[in-house]
Amino acid sequence: MTGAGGLWEPPEVARALAPCLGRQPIAAAWLYGSLARGDVRQDSDVDLAVLFAAHLKTDRRRVLREIERAAAMALAAREVSLVDLENAPLLLRHRVLRDGVLLAEADPGARSRFAARVLETYSETRAVRCTLDRATRYRLAHRVPAAGAIEGW
Repeated sequence: MTGAGGLWEPPEVARALAPCLGRQPIAAAWLYGSLARGDVRQDSDVDLAVLFAAHLKTDRRRVLREIERAAAMALAAREVSLVDLENAPLLLRHRVLRDGVLLAEADPGARSRFAARVLETYSETRAVRCTLDRATRYRLAHRVPAAGAIEGW
């Protein structure tokens, strides 16, 4: 294990975070970003995503801060970035499911239902995303300002 500002591998992250994640009201947790992809650098942060348990009755932000603090201590990381998947943008949710490494799973059914919803929505919105991507590429290639853009900004 490297730790202390060094480089980590996903299995080491899972072992280091197991006690922290096991005490929290989460259904599942993922490592994503550069650590999960294997292209981590010395200055990389640790990107974590959590799916909260359905029975969570407390303030999610408080629990997120607790997990973030405990993860930073356990990993001796410069920075831990933590996201609540239920409130994350669709593209991030999809990226976490596609590229992330599952670190903890307290409720496989909740994780499975969440993944099914995300994949269904992602599939249903594909045509819209493609149209928006083409329009953005066109605007950038032809230097056309977006609607409502202020001249000179």
